[in-house]
Amino acid sequence: MSSAAPLLVRPLRLAGPGDHRLVSGLLGSAPGWSRARAPDGGISFTSPCRTAAITGSGTSDHSCAWTVHGYPAPGSKPLWRAAFGPGTPAEITAAFTAVLVDGLRSGHRDYLRGGPHHRPGTPASVLSDRG
Repeated sequence: MSSAAPLLVRPLRLAGPGDHRLVSGLLGSAPGWSRARAPDGGISFTSPCRTAAITGSGTSDHSCAWTVHGYPAPGSKPLWRAAFGPGTPAEITAAFTAVLVDGLRSGHRDYLRGGPHHRPGTPASVLSDRG
């Protein structure tokens, strides 16, 4: 296949890295989240409860690598980490971030078994079943 040949990808939103503003816009409008700019041009967001931090690296307008850290308590060592490379569609990173932002309000109980946002048969249900 020549490089000039069109490549059809469906759904269209998964055709490339997308626009990082889907993530930064969501975090910038989330109540209480603080924003800071790194000297290397990256951006960092911290949750109001200080148990989640999201860092975006990259100076491109469209692609960005994101790292998310979760802390059991403010100032402690990270409990978990999720990383999204610059090739990860921004819609996937934004969906993860949206659930994180929403879940922090209830300690993620709304997404566990019995919660209004629990969806059996997903990775969240596997984690929920194991406490």
